[in-house]
Amino acid sequence: GSSSSESDIRNITIELMNGWFVQDNLNLGIILGYRYDKDQSLTHSDLSDLKFTSNLYKIGLFMRNYVRISRRIKFFLETAVTAGFGSSSNFDTTKSIDSVKDGKQFILEGGFKPGFSFFIYKGMAVELTASSA
Repeated sequence: GSSSSESDIRNITIELMNGWFVQDNLNLGIILGYRYDKDQSLTHSDLSDLKFTSNLYKIGLFMRNYVRISRRIKFFLETAVTAGFGSSSNFDTTKSIDSVKDGKQFILEGGFKPGFSFFIYKGMAVELTASSA
């Protein structure tokens, strides 16, 4: 079987998004991002103890439809598609350095994400969103 401990899992994601209003309450934009994953808790009866790391660079497009709640607060539904390119490494902690396996990654993600934007200035907002990993 497999087991994991929360203290052994690390994930850092940074996303920069820039959008333009092409109509009232319709925003189109680009996403640039980076994601780092590290999991030292992978165990499997056939695979011994594994350590996994991943570095991924992402680029994508998004579209948001806004619904005004107040002068500064808007609800939105975002549709996004991103592609990611990067590398990954697996290491068996019970064996020597020869057990390192490096690989390349390509991912294609898409989905919907609801959220709220609080507009500090006309073109700048702080957001609260909900999404699944």
